[in-house]
Amino acid sequence: MKKILSLIAAIAMCAMSSNAQSMKTTADSVSYLIGVTMGNLAAQDLPQDINKDSFMRAFEQTLIESNDSSALTGHLMATLIAGVISRAQEEYGLKIDLNRIVAEMKNTLENGPLGDEEIEELKAKMNAIENRLKQEKLDALANSPEAIANKKAGEQFIAKKLMKKIYTHTQSGLLYRIIEKGEGETFGEYDSILTRYKGSLIDGTVVEFEEEGTAIIPSQVTAGCCEMLCMMKPGMKVEVIIPGDLAYGLEGNPNRGIGPNQTLVFTIETLGLYEEE
Repeated sequence: MKKILSLIAAIAMCAMSSNAQSMKTTADSVSYLIGVTMGNLAAQDLPQDINKDSFMRAFEQTLIESNDSSALTGHLMATLIAGVISRAQEEYGLKIDLNRIVAEMKNTLENGPLGDEEIEELKAKMNAIENRLKQEKLDALANSPEAIANKKAGEQFIAKKLMKKIYTHTQSGLLYRIIEKGEGETFGEYDSILTRYKGSLIDGTVVEFEEEGTAIIPSQVTAGCCEMLCMMKPGMKVEVIIPGDLAYGLEGNPNRGIGPNQTLVFTIETLGLYEEE
């Protein structure tokens, strides 16, 4: 901590704005720097619709009115737990018992830390609950009208493409046609491949696009893209149709506008192995 404060102080004294330069002490400069830095982080990361007055009142109460290390640590831990609870409630619809959390935390704190066996038992219980919740969520998605409709539309789309006799159908369900053959050895699943691509829904809506070329490691992408890349050579270009279960599955990729079970159509061009400059 002392080294960090010293570094902040040095930066503050050497690279201050005009406002900071008028401050008389190192403590003033460090305080200024920390305040501006935290304000900038908040401005960047907080939701746009947050009530700034309420946020600052809570911040001030925690930092100034509760200005002792024990209270600040408690506030910090409560904030972290609140974030976890919020995500659990949003993702799984759980109604968390806050009073139970406080009671169990107080009891454990008073009785001392758990032993290794107790910790392992807790981890096992948490993993079991997490796996069950994930499976319940997937089951609900699988039976949703959107997932059922997307799967049916994808199957019909693939069936029509198969009738054209220009596609190769792999055992996994992938469908592709070669546009340019390329030359050399096929890529491995852990190779870093310089790639251009365009990905679309079956209605033509573009959901992924890379024109300049980017490095892709097959093992780090969807199962369908991984399988296709490992069949390709440098200079090869293909059109590949990826069923939903080989793309983003039941969860889809909402950030890219991809729903549950949606079939994707990609044009992929491999330029060669990626080499860092």
